[in-house]
Amino acid sequence: MFSLEFQGGVAKPTPHTNEKFMLFFLVNGKEIPLYQMARDGLVVKPEYENPKYLTNFNLCKVFVSQRGFGVQTRFYSFYVKLFAEDSSAPIVTVRPFSLEKTGFFLRGKFAFLRTDQVLKSLSLDNESRKWVEKQGLLPINVLRSMVTVDRSEIKKGVRAVRIQKKGE
Repeated sequence: MFSLEFQGGVAKPTPHTNEKFMLFFLVNGKEIPLYQMARDGLVVKPEYENPKYLTNFNLCKVFVSQRGFGVQTRFYSFYVKLFAEDSSAPIVTVRPFSLEKTGFFLRGKFAFLRTDQVLKSLSLDNESRKWVEKQGLLPINVLRSMVTVDRSEIKKGVRAVRIQKKGE
């Protein structure tokens, strides 16, 4: 069983910008939104007030976008592989471009997938394939502000997630 905490949707962090922070699960090569997974009973939310979800599926896509008047339009998809609750992996938190303004976040024990791993997971007729192939990398300073890693629970000798510049 895999667990994650997620708070997302569509918000207006400022009067002139819209931001989306959405979660999809990869099931048999197709992307299925969180609300549909919950409706079909494939994802369980044990407590109504708590943003924690439980599932048997471990591949997810987090879609982040921002657009508006006077703001550069940008979007990005993070693909992650969830680890079991009892694993020794670090707890990773991803926030949208506006960071704390919307209250949106994804938190859990997971690792980011490389492009080749994502393409293997997506079916050939999936629309996201062309976007994954074209998607570039986010600037390191943007990534560092959006992604935080809590290493307090890491056991000795376990590799951790690290965001760094090339050659650093």
